[in-house]
Amino acid sequence: MIHDFTTTIESYFSGLGLLAGKLSISMLALAALWHLVDWHVDRRKRKSEDELSANELAFAANGNATYLVWRIGLMVALSLALIPTMMGSDDSWYNQLGWGAGESLMFVALMFGAIFVVDRICLGRHDNLGAVLDGNLAVALIDSAFFIAFGLGLWGMRDGSAEDTSDGLLAAGGFGLLGFGVIIGVFWLHEWRTPYHLRNEIKANNVTAAFEASGMLIATAIAVRTGIAGDFTTWGAAFAGFSVTVVIALAALYIGRWVVDLLIMIGGRTVKSVQEKHETGAAAFQAVMFIVVAVLLSVGVVGNL
Repeated sequence: MIHDFTTTIESYFSGLGLLAGKLSISMLALAALWHLVDWHVDRRKRKSEDELSANELAFAANGNATYLVWRIGLMVALSLALIPTMMGSDDSWYNQLGWGAGESLMFVALMFGAIFVVDRICLGRHDNLGAVLDGNLAVALIDSAFFIAFGLGLWGMRDGSAEDTSDGLLAAGGFGLLGFGVIIGVFWLHEWRTPYHLRNEIKANNVTAAFEASGMLIATAIAVRTGIAGDFTTWGAAFAGFSVTVVIALAALYIGRWVVDLLIMIGGRTVKSVQEKHETGAAAFQAVMFIVVAVLLSVGVVGNL
């Protein structure tokens, strides 16, 4: 018993150095993205002498809370993308740290690029960052949801293995792009089936609409991440697994949202009625419950299918 205890303790301590190295790389990646966004925002703000810097705008007492929400979404998204780099493997410690550093640098570049991609996808040719700096919380929420969805997709792309490295990379890239396409498609489909013009409402700072759409986006991304993740064997098996997982998860998500409306949202509240009455608190709760259902489904799908 004593021998087993000491052996276990030694094994834990032997991995502390590698864990510290991986954590340091992840923290450096987060810092790099933060300062890169500082540079980008300061560059486009045409800062006057009495205007706050991008960093102070996020943290100062007289700063911009809406802008801080936007930046937190970006940092959470990168943190999700970095999760696979923290996982252990059978490789040597220097290979793990080397690959982790390279992947972290790539994820920083991709998340920074996501700022410009989301501007085009989310609200068309709309200056999202300008709206956030002007205090549009709805745009900050929907941008953050897109960032987090992107981070979840990147996590899924790296969550798995393949016997052949080239097949693994091709599968990760291919199914990652397919997953991002599904997320964007669901967002546009959601706008099409809503009784109001979703993007116009977000541009007009309708926070109620933004909460509901953000919850839907993140929940969809959780479902898609489940479909992307997993070990690659053959293209046929991988495509079948992705398709079945995503279809079942998305269908169950909407059923789950209906059940939440029926059992929890008392007073006859539905997604439609909450939007019509601009009940922001109810919309935020619906968004959180949509994400909770997605997490439970994701765990269920992995454990049972």
